[in-house]
Amino acid sequence: MDNVRLAFDGIVENSFYRRVDKTHNLDLYFGKNENGNISFQFRHNSKEIIKIKGTKLISIKQAILSDYIVLEFSLCNNRYKNLFYTFVEDLITSSYVIELEQAYVFLLNRYDSWKKMFSTTNEKVLTENQVIGLIGELLVLDRLMDKKGFEKAIKSWTGSALTHKDFSFDDTWIEVKSIQYSNNTVKIASIEQLESSNIGHLMILKFEKMSSEYHGYKLNLLFKEILKKIPVNNIREVFLEQMSIRGYIELEEYDLFSYQLKWDKMYLIDEKFPRISRATLSSAIIDVSYSLDLSFIELYEEELFI
Repeated sequence: MDNVRLAFDGIVENSFYRRVDKTHNLDLYFGKNENGNISFQFRHNSKEIIKIKGTKLISIKQAILSDYIVLEFSLCNNRYKNLFYTFVEDLITSSYVIELEQAYVFLLNRYDSWKKMFSTTNEKVLTENQVIGLIGELLVLDRLMDKKGFEKAIKSWTGSALTHKDFSFDDTWIEVKSIQYSNNTVKIASIEQLESSNIGHLMILKFEKMSSEYHGYKLNLLFKEILKKIPVNNIREVFLEQMSIRGYIELEEYDLFSYQLKWDKMYLIDEKFPRISRATLSSAIIDVSYSLDLSFIELYEEELFI
């Protein structure tokens, strides 16, 4: 992404565009539009123009000029420029092997998979605990992608609602909890997180916060690394939607958070594991949250299978 950032930073004039790469098969251009917003163009000679809408964060312009047709994506709010840089980098790298005749539809489809991520204008920055939690889920997702394949792993990532486990696949499930290294308790936010008729697993990851210069786990970097592993547009869209549901949008603030994974452990959740069950509660009790002391659940520790 640094090359994309530098390319945009090198353009100071409005309505000015510079070609991406002489070796690229497509006519792609970095630039600024007439309003001074950073902008990305594809110049082509397709026989028809397909109507497509922009979002709150991206405007789309298509124009027929004397020598070519322009497809132009422009960022509407500079607060989200890092996300735009990642989007542009994705358009460039994914289209290297695309034939010119297929490029217009390919780029539109690629944009469509990003659309939901650019449809939010979330002004809230995730808290440090939320950042750690999302890093933990992404690490588990990455491991599952290696074990189960990217499609099955991403489709199993369903934990946006408290009534769901973080990951559900085959006949089992995984609930992921990430905590600071100094902590020895984990909070269970609802009964449903550990209750199931099927045997499941509780995975706990402990992180230590490091300086921003430390080469540890960073949320933005993990997001981009996983994104690059997903070649299929509709699965990519599911991943981006799940990230958006969790309140994530790529912001510079998250580059200040860097973490070292100190340890990760997995616990077998069956009828013997200490947990609160709906069956043991009065129907008058609606919501329950509780905390587990890790020193009392060592008996249920199992081998990591991811």
